[in-house]
Amino acid sequence: MFFGRKDREPVFELEGFGLLELNPDKSDNEWFGVVQNISKSHTVELTIEVEGNSPPSSKQIEFLNQFSENIENTEQAIYKHIYGCFAGTKWQRTEKELKRMYFLSALVLKRKSEDVWITFEPNFDVPTIFNYFFRFTLSNNKIFWSNHN
Repeated sequence: MFFGRKDREPVFELEGFGLLELNPDKSDNEWFGVVQNISKSHTVELTIEVEGNSPPSSKQIEFLNQFSENIENTEQAIYKHIYGCFAGTKWQRTEKELKRMYFLSALVLKRKSEDVWITFEPNFDVPTIFNYFFRFTLSNNKIFWSNHN
């Protein structure tokens, strides 16, 4: 059976982060890669939405650089949000415990570069409160939406 040869997708090197591949999406295109330098302790799945097959804009790259410089503040705000969701319940945990339970696993930079989708994933080797992913939408570095309020 002949499956044919698949052409390689275009590649973009995002300086300081790593290589991204262009993935066609139903509505447009996105650059995707597993990169370093967003989180200090592990790699993160990075997606940058673009129109057509253009590379990420200079505005998106600048935003990503600033975002990664301020990642500790952003993560702290997210852990505080998660803590607040469970405060006063039987699932309440300290922020320190939450940091061991969940980690930043994915970041989607939307075309409107001040909007970011963030995913926190449970660590597989640490008992967690719930075994699901916390998802957040940040707009201008403030939590605008969460799948757990």
